[in-house]
This record gives sequence, structure tokens and C-alpha cells, in this order.
Amino acid sequence: MDTDDTGPKQLRITSNGKIKSFVSFALEFFQKYDSRPLVLHTLPRDPPGQTKGDLNNVTLVIPRLISVVEIIKREYIKILVDTHSPRLVGLHQYNQLGTLEDLGYGETVEDDEDDTRDKQIAFALEGKNHIKLKQTPYLQITLSLEKIPELGQSATYQPPATRKLSKSAKARAKKREKKTSSDTPHPYSKLSTAVHSLQSLLACQELYTAPPRLELSSPSTDPSHPPSPDVDPDANSNPAHHFTTPMTHNPMMAYAPPKNTV
Repeated sequence: MDTDDTGPKQLRITSNGKIKSFVSFALEFFQKYDSRPLVLHTLPRDPPGQTKGDLNNVTLVIPRLISVVEIIKREYIKILVDTHSPRLVGLHQYNQLGTLEDLGYGETVEDDEDDTRDKQIAFALEGKNHIKLKQTPYLQITLSLEKIPELGQSATYQPPATRKLSKSAKARAKKREKKTSSDTPHPYSKLSTAVHSLQSLLACQELYTAPPRLELSSPSTDPSHPPSPDVDPDANSNPAHHFTTPMTHNPMMAYAPPKNTV
């Protein structure tokens, strides 16, 4: 019995256990714990070095273990749909395949060591072309709600399935996301408001800026260049007649009719 409530939970799959019981236990486990992984395996009940009897049952239960895992993943997706959960992905899966001999499991512990060694040598020599070896495979599958990076090197990884949302579920998800975004102010919202206010202020200043002043020409005071006799001297007192901007030429102003001499 596991006493640690933080580490992985072990679930041994047997040939005489009910698949429904295994699936129900796993689904209740993931509803209760969010961070604990569930390890389903076919290892013997007894620890290494104390196993009695035939170990072939460990290999025969592997297809049953795979069926239980697939049912658990499928039923978990259904629970997410029925409960309108915001979670969109299922369970992460890590598969570890090994042999019992590598873990130290043996056939029996009651036989004499010399007798056991003789049997192993006789069994190895039964091979026609190569030494005959006996290996008993086992399978261990870890299911988790989150990724487990430390298992990435020693196990094969299967990504979780993504559930399909109905139209109503998509509408609820968008509404929930919109509400969350409206409740949480954007970190740059105040800065954007300040920049917009500064731009408006600069635009107003450019709009109400006074027009540029016109440069006026002062009358000539050089004695070597007296004013023209045709020019009215009183006109020099009016600065409006001395704009530096040239005036447009009017051909009617240049025409003067001949004087009547009669």
C-alpha cells in the first residue's frame, strides 16, 4: 500500500482483475490528484529475489495492460466534455519496456545454487547455433496530467489526445477568454494612453501655431542710389509697398494711352 501522497501511484494489472475496476480507480485518481502520475505495470507482486512460480504470466498480461490504458485515456476525454472542463488535452503517456532478469527476478529461491546453475548451463546449451537465453519482458506505462521530463530518456512518449469542441463549447471558451482579457488590464495600456495624449497635444500645437512673418524691405538710404523720381516719396512710408515677394505682372497696368496734344 502506498503511503506517499506526492510520488507516483503504482497500479498492478493482473489477469484475474476486472478492467472496469482498473479504469474506475484511475479516473477517480486523476480527479483527486492533479500532479501525481499513475504507473500501471505487469511486474510480480513479490520483490526481486523472492518470486516463486512461473513468471510467464507477466508477459501474458501485457495486452490487458494496453487495453486498460487506452480505455482510461478515452474515458478521461469524455469526462472533460461532460464536465465542460477548460482543459483541452488528455493524458500524457510514457512506455517503459524491460526484462525481469535485468531487475533481478528469478524462477525460484528454494533450489540449491549448484543445481540452479547446472540448469542454466544446460538450458543455454540447447541452442543450435547460438547460446539460448531466456528473457521475460514486462511493460510499465505511466499516465500523467503534465509532462515528466525525467522520463524522456528512458521511456517512449505518446502525446495526449486533443478533444474536439462543439459550437457551444467554443462559444463558452471565447466568452471566458474575452472576460479574462477584459478583467486583466494590459501592462502597456497606460503607456499607450499617454502616447496618444501626447500625439493629440502636438497636433493641436501645430494647428494653432501663428503663420510665419513676412520680411519687409527698408527704403534705401545710400546717397549714391537716390530713389527714382517716378516713385512717390510718400509711398516709402508705407511698408506694405515693400514686400520682398514679387507681385504678379498685369499687362493692363503697363499700357498708357497717348496724351491728346490738340
